[in-house]
Amino acid sequence: VVARGGAPAARAHARCRGVDDTPFDPEPLEEALEDRVVLDAPADTFEPVQFALKTLLDRLSARLSGRQRAAVRLTFVLRLDPTGEAQVPLLLARPTARAKLLLELARHRLGELRLEAPVAEVAVRVDAHDVDLGQQLALGDEPEGDAALEGVLSRLATTLGEEALFSASLEAAHRPEVAHGARAFHPPEARRGLLSTAEPEGPVTVWREAGAARERPSRLLERPARLDAELAASGALLAARLAGKRHRVTAMAGPERLGGEWWTDTPYQRDYYRVHFEGLGPAWVFRDGRDGGFYLQGLFD
Repeated sequence: VVARGGAPAARAHARCRGVDDTPFDPEPLEEALEDRVVLDAPADTFEPVQFALKTLLDRLSARLSGRQRAAVRLTFVLRLDPTGEAQVPLLLARPTARAKLLLELARHRLGELRLEAPVAEVAVRVDAHDVDLGQQLALGDEPEGDAALEGVLSRLATTLGEEALFSASLEAAHRPEVAHGARAFHPPEARRGLLSTAEPEGPVTVWREAGAARERPSRLLERPARLDAELAASGALLAARLAGKRHRVTAMAGPERLGGEWWTDTPYQRDYYRVHFEGLGPAWVFRDGRDGGFYLQGLFD
């Protein structure tokens, strides 16, 4: 057999004869955290559904806590009478196994839901969960902690979408439009309790030039917008048109030169100015060293 089919043929022949000694390695199946309740009668109001939700969430919270897990994403399944169903997802801003918080978020998510038929059965499924190591509270702290903040964040993420709730993070780049990126927002980990230690604050570096701090605008455009600029004979910026409207320059400070990425195919060399436009306010404008044009980078608050 080996001469004709090689080692794979020998293994197949041994298995057919029942003499294969290879140990069986079963693949563990992930437990589905799901529970359901059949209502005594089809409900056309939210009160019976809310009662069933409390029962289900209490059960699931106990199962999650027993496994040291916390829910990240839930799905509520409402089966209608006589046919049909509605599935409503719930995204949590921070993993939790607290039944009280989950019930509050479920009320917000399902309380105003309009259905075409009465609800006959309610089910809750945990689609994603994470490790929950618990927390040592300090004397006087309540277990709810930042429940109000978590509730607001979860409502925003569920109502507006997961992408609408984000925070800015610094990137390893000096070009202003790519120096930061959007990442998923998560509340900071609570560091309280007997064993917690305060993290030392790092030094804050403020760059100064000519006695004034180099300010950066809080609102940056995704891409710099070219301005239809009116220039004086000396090359100074007098006015600019933005969105079809002319804005006169009332004050201007700068320049601050930024440049880099000379080793790439898209190097940049810019002179930045803080320009106060009439009817628009203070803006961050630069003059491109390649084409000499003025561009709007962002707006100051």
